[in-house]
Amino acid sequence: MGWLFAIVAVIFVLFVKPRYERYKEQKTLEDPDYYAFGLPSAIATKRAVENKQYAKAEQLIAELNSDDLTQTIDCLSLSMNEQIFLDWIQASQQKQIPKLFLGVHYNHQAWRARGHSYAEDVSYEGALGFFEYQDQSVEQLLEIENDPRYGEEICCRLMRNYMGMSQLPKVHEYFDKTIERNRDNLWAYVRYAEAVQPKWGGNQTLINRLLDALPERKLIVYCTKLKLLVDGLNEEKNYFSVPEEDIKARASSTVMKIDKEISANPIQSIHRYMLYGYMAIASSMLDLDLYFEKYEKKMNNYYALYPYGIQ
Repeated sequence: MGWLFAIVAVIFVLFVKPRYERYKEQKTLEDPDYYAFGLPSAIATKRAVENKQYAKAEQLIAELNSDDLTQTIDCLSLSMNEQIFLDWIQASQQKQIPKLFLGVHYNHQAWRARGHSYAEDVSYEGALGFFEYQDQSVEQLLEIENDPRYGEEICCRLMRNYMGMSQLPKVHEYFDKTIERNRDNLWAYVRYAEAVQPKWGGNQTLINRLLDALPERKLIVYCTKLKLLVDGLNEEKNYFSVPEEDIKARASSTVMKIDKEISANPIQSIHRYMLYGYMAIASSMLDLDLYFEKYEKKMNNYYALYPYGIQ
């Protein structure tokens, strides 16, 4: 199987990564609302905060469903600086909201400092920045963890913090806390699917347990399985109960099955762009050119944090 993984790596380096690098230069630098992914409520919330209309922003946030809240938080926390959130906290009567945004901002800054390499490949400066920002992020989020309205989002975000700090028991704890509040929280499953991989201290038993416990929500099933498929190919791991010689056929069959299902029943959630990203990358890896072209177009140049990372 070594030849297959070598081919996959070459395809990713020669085709997927260059497209992404060109995209970063062209799209994100020109579009200050990029991480809104066209979501009107995220753009409106960002405008309200920029104009210091904090009560208006908080009202918009209070009306968001779980998926749109996550996207809105990422939009603002990735495109605004620390001082904006500090000013918002100072002026706000509902400080848990800007504290949530600031905590996520610090977490994104931590990953920007660290990068996504293995621990041994991270520079001293990168590691130092990572842990400093992580500490600030956790401090903000733990202050508001038990907030009745935003506890689900806070717990889900803390999963990412503790994964980066190699505290897998804490990841388990906050995964459970998140799905107790909302069993259909997509990001909880995707983050957990990363945390239970060997790279972060997990193992196949935990992966199997996750796959067996997926809820009925199709978007969760699709994204979780595609994430494990793509990560497995990248890491030369077989995360599914099939013989190694059948991995490519199983993966191709999975992509085609998901394509058929979502063509018949399109996904409406803003997180469809995560699904499209995984479909595009998996298709590219598996030489499914027509599917790659289809999902690259459906992405509309919106490259989600999973699978593409912070820009």
